[in-house]
Amino acid sequence: MSVQSEITRINNAVTEQTALIQEITDILEGKAGGVKPELVTANVQSGTFYYQDTESGDYKSINSGTVQVAKNSACIMSCGMVESIDIQGSYKSIAFTAGLEVFQILGDVTVSTCM
Repeated sequence: MSVQSEITRINNAVTEQTALIQEITDILEGKAGGVKPELVTANVQSGTFYYQDTESGDYKSINSGTVQVAKNSACIMSCGMVESIDIQGSYKSIAFTAGLEVFQILGDVTVSTCM
C-alpha cells in the first residue's frame, strides 16, 4: 500500500468519524428531527412559580397566569411567608422546605398559595 493511499484511507476514516460525532451531538442537543418536549399547562393563581423556558432554556418566573412547561420538568413554587402551597393536578413532590416546594410536573397543574 502506498503512503498516499494510506493517507487517503485515514482521512476518509476521520471524515466518517467526524460526521458520526456531529450526528450524535445533534441528537443529544435535540436538534435532529426537530424533537420537541411534550408540553403541559401550569396555571399560576398566586405565589411565585419558577420554570425552565422551553424555547430559550432560561429559568423564568411568573406570579399569575398560564404558562406552557415541559412535561416531567422540575419546577419550584415559592410562597414567601404564606403558610402553605396548594398544587392541583398531576405532579410529584421532590422536596419541601420553609416557603418552597420543588416538584416534577407530570401533567397539567394549577398552583397557588394558601394563607
